[in-house]
Amino acid sequence: MNNQQRDSLKQLMKTRINEIEGFLSPTGDDSDPDDESASLDQKIASAVNSQVSQNEKRELALIRNNLQWLDSDDAGYCQRCGEEIPFARLQAVPATRLCIGCAERS
Repeated sequence: MNNQQRDSLKQLMKTRINEIEGFLSPTGDDSDPDDESASLDQKIASAVNSQVSQNEKRELALIRNNLQWLDSDDAGYCQRCGEEIPFARLQAVPATRLCIGCAERS
Protein backbone atom coordinates (compact mmCIF):
# COMPACT_ATOMS: atom_id res chain seq x y z
CA MET A 1 0.00 0.00 0.00
CA ASN A 2 1.42 3.36 -0.96
CA ASN A 3 1.23 6.57 1.08
CA GLN A 4 -1.61 8.01 -1.02
CA GLN A 5 -3.71 4.88 -0.42
CA ARG A 6 -2.84 4.94 3.28
CA ASP A 7 -3.93 8.59 3.55
CA SER A 8 -7.11 7.83 1.63
CA LEU A 9 -7.96 4.98 4.01
CA LYS A 10 -7.25 7.15 7.05
CA GLN A 11 -9.67 9.79 5.77
CA LEU A 12 -12.29 7.13 4.98
CA MET A 13 -11.94 5.68 8.47
CA LYS A 14 -12.18 9.08 10.15
CA THR A 15 -15.34 9.80 8.16
CA ARG A 16 -16.85 6.45 9.16
CA ILE A 17 -15.92 7.06 12.82
CA ASN A 18 -17.77 10.40 12.69
CA GLU A 19 -20.81 8.72 11.09
CA ILE A 20 -20.94 6.01 13.75
CA GLU A 21 -20.50 8.50 16.57
CA GLY A 22 -23.43 10.43 15.09
CA PHE A 23 -25.58 7.28 15.08
CA LEU A 24 -24.69 6.59 18.70
CA SER A 25 -25.62 10.07 19.89
CA PRO A 26 -28.89 10.17 21.81
CA THR A 27 -31.84 11.44 19.80
CA GLY A 28 -33.79 12.81 22.73
CA ASP A 29 -37.01 10.95 21.83
CA ASP A 30 -38.16 10.00 25.32
CA SER A 31 -41.87 10.41 24.67
CA ASP A 32 -44.19 8.44 26.89
CA PRO A 33 -46.53 6.31 24.78
CA ASP A 34 -50.16 6.65 25.80
CA ASP A 35 -51.46 3.28 24.66
CA GLU A 36 -50.36 -0.34 24.92
CA SER A 37 -49.67 -0.72 21.19
CA ALA A 38 -47.44 2.34 21.09
CA SER A 39 -45.66 1.12 24.22
CA LEU A 40 -44.99 -2.27 22.61
CA ASP A 41 -43.75 -0.60 19.43
CA GLN A 42 -41.41 1.53 21.49
CA LYS A 43 -40.05 -1.53 23.36
CA ILE A 44 -39.40 -3.38 20.10
CA ALA A 45 -37.71 -0.35 18.56
CA SER A 46 -35.60 0.04 21.68
CA ALA A 47 -34.45 -3.59 21.53
CA VAL A 48 -33.56 -3.30 17.85
CA ASN A 49 -31.76 0.00 18.44
CA SER A 50 -29.82 -1.56 21.30
CA GLN A 51 -28.56 -4.36 19.06
CA VAL A 52 -27.69 -1.89 16.30
CA SER A 53 -25.84 0.24 18.85
CA GLN A 54 -23.80 -2.75 20.00
CA ASN A 55 -22.85 -3.54 16.40
CA GLU A 56 -21.96 0.10 15.77
CA LYS A 57 -19.82 0.24 18.92
CA ARG A 58 -18.00 -2.92 17.84
CA GLU A 59 -17.37 -1.49 14.37
CA LEU A 60 -16.23 1.80 15.88
CA ALA A 61 -13.64 0.04 18.05
CA LEU A 62 -12.35 -2.00 15.11
CA ILE A 63 -12.02 1.04 12.86
CA ARG A 64 -10.25 3.04 15.56
CA ASN A 65 -7.78 0.17 15.99
CA ASN A 66 -7.28 -0.07 12.24
CA LEU A 67 -6.65 3.66 12.03
CA GLN A 68 -3.65 3.12 14.32
CA TRP A 69 -2.74 -0.09 12.45
CA LEU A 70 -2.30 1.94 9.25
CA ASP A 71 0.81 3.53 10.79
CA SER A 72 2.44 0.17 11.47
CA ASP A 73 4.72 -1.93 9.27
CA ASP A 74 2.13 -4.69 8.92
CA ALA A 75 -0.65 -2.35 7.73
CA GLY A 76 -2.48 -3.74 4.73
CA TYR A 77 -1.45 -7.34 5.32
CA CYS A 78 -3.79 -10.10 6.45
CA GLN A 79 -3.30 -10.91 10.12
CA ARG A 80 -3.83 -14.62 9.41
CA CYS A 81 -2.00 -15.48 6.20
CA GLY A 82 0.22 -12.42 5.78
CA GLU A 83 -0.88 -11.75 2.20
CA GLU A 84 -1.57 -8.19 1.13
CA ILE A 85 -5.21 -7.18 1.52
CA PRO A 86 -6.46 -5.55 -1.70
CA PHE A 87 -6.91 -1.80 -1.32
CA ALA A 88 -10.50 -2.05 -2.62
CA ARG A 89 -11.34 -4.46 0.23
CA LEU A 90 -9.88 -2.12 2.82
CA GLN A 91 -11.97 0.69 1.35
CA ALA A 92 -15.13 -1.40 1.38
CA VAL A 93 -14.58 -2.93 4.82
CA PRO A 94 -12.42 -0.52 6.84
CA ALA A 95 -12.89 -2.61 10.00
CA THR A 96 -11.15 -5.68 8.53
CA ARG A 97 -7.66 -7.04 8.95
CA LEU A 98 -8.36 -10.17 6.93
CA CYS A 99 -8.05 -10.86 3.23
CA ILE A 100 -11.16 -12.20 1.50
CA GLY A 101 -9.96 -15.80 1.61
CA CYS A 102 -9.30 -15.77 5.36
CA ALA A 103 -12.53 -13.88 6.05
CA GLU A 104 -14.53 -16.49 4.14
CA ARG A 105 -12.87 -19.29 6.13
CA SER A 106 -13.82 -17.63 9.43
